[in-house]
Amino acid sequence: MNTVRTHSVALPRFSFVLLIGLLSSGCISSRRIQDYTVARSSSCEVHGSVMNNKLVPQTFGMKRSGWILKLRNARECVFPHADEIYDTSFCMPSNEQYARIWVCRECTAARTKWLLENPPFLEEDSSYVRFCDLMWKEFRESFVGRK
Repeated sequence: MNTVRTHSVALPRFSFVLLIGLLSSGCISSRRIQDYTVARSSSCEVHGSVMNNKLVPQTFGMKRSGWILKLRNARECVFPHADEIYDTSFCMPSNEQYARIWVCRECTAARTKWLLENPPFLEEDSSYVRFCDLMWKEFRESFVGRK
């Protein structure tokens, strides 16, 4: 006696493929974004400029060289809203890969000027700056053609 199968594996396979496609399509879930603009002024406290909010990659790491500490101090006092990757300074990664930050044009120019006037002298410091700039460049390029 022959038995007729009435179920198919096509639907579960299709659902699995659809799920994988959605997960890898380049969308950024709002759950993976730390919003540093909430309840914060959109006016730069250093330059008095009106700022725009921007989504940037977020990195971490307790880098402690003398130059990195100078850079962190400059980030707080000289260019707190530069258009750059957001460094949490945490020792472990957070759940969020991205940060929404306020960006000030004058802070971005001040960062460029500060880096020219205070070049890193250790290879680890230079590689940190290169890493941050490369990560930020790749992130921006991933949004070309998308809104």
